[in-house]
Amino acid sequence: GDVFTDTGRGDDCVEKYVALLADVDQTHRLGATWSYCNSGFALAGRVIEKLTDSTWDKALGRRIAEPLGLRHTVTLPEQALLYRTAVGHVGEDTDEISRAPVWMLPRSVGPAGLICASAADVLAFARLHLTGGLAPDGSRVLSAASAAALACSSAIAAALAELQAELPDRYSLGDSWGLGWMRFGWNGRRLIGHDGNTIGQSAFLRVLPDEGLAVALLTNGGNARDLYQELYREIFAELGGVDLPAPLAPPDPPFAADITPHLGRYVRASAELDVLAGPDGPERSV
Repeated sequence: GDVFTDTGRGDDCVEKYVALLADVDQTHRLGATWSYCNSGFALAGRVIEKLTDSTWDKALGRRIAEPLGLRHTVTLPEQALLYRTAVGHVGEDTDEISRAPVWMLPRSVGPAGLICASAADVLAFARLHLTGGLAPDGSRVLSAASAAALACSSAIAAALAELQAELPDRYSLGDSWGLGWMRFGWNGRRLIGHDGNTIGQSAFLRVLPDEGLAVALLTNGGNARDLYQELYREIFAELGGVDLPAPLAPPDPPFAADITPHLGRYVRASAELDVLAGPDGPERSV
């Protein structure tokens, strides 16, 4: 899913990108399991272009940004220059953090990660779902049925983000997935949200529908996930009465186990990984 082919800056760049996906290997066959797929979001952007006979950028502006009054939501660098746009920083795993070598992803994969917005605009988007698809002036942007399927309404407590897939790893992102939304179970409470990471930029959005609460965090470098853990734990405990689960950590004391039977080489269709392979270790295929 992490295919970031640059097909230029023209209005046909997403179309060209999608055409090249025919030659890209799949991580797994359709329906076998779930994995996050940036190229899938770009493909969804192309579907929008076909349905609207426009670019996905223009469709986003006309159908979402304008009705919601999002005045600081853009997709192109020449648009971002009009605002105080943050530059990304990299190197959080080293002793020196520096400016990112480039500012944004290629336009061809724009639907997967080129939407630039202020925190207020991100919250306005979250409010769209908390109100069941209504703009601030009361006009309907999403149908009630679409709003219920995509997310949930604080006015309809039973309308949760519709389950699309259980996640094989229930701890790194969320426990399940909706239509673009991550789904989280925090101490028996259901939240939805989405995170984003591009070049030196990180974003976090969490929505607690039964409290009508949404929190957005945008950062441009540093240990963003540590900051997220610290801030969201405090905010959601105080305002929502819900505890953010502690991140996974190695057991203390460490668990003693003989890993010798598992040494070897493991292969899947699109990758070959050395897993704790000793110089004379056996080779195994799975």
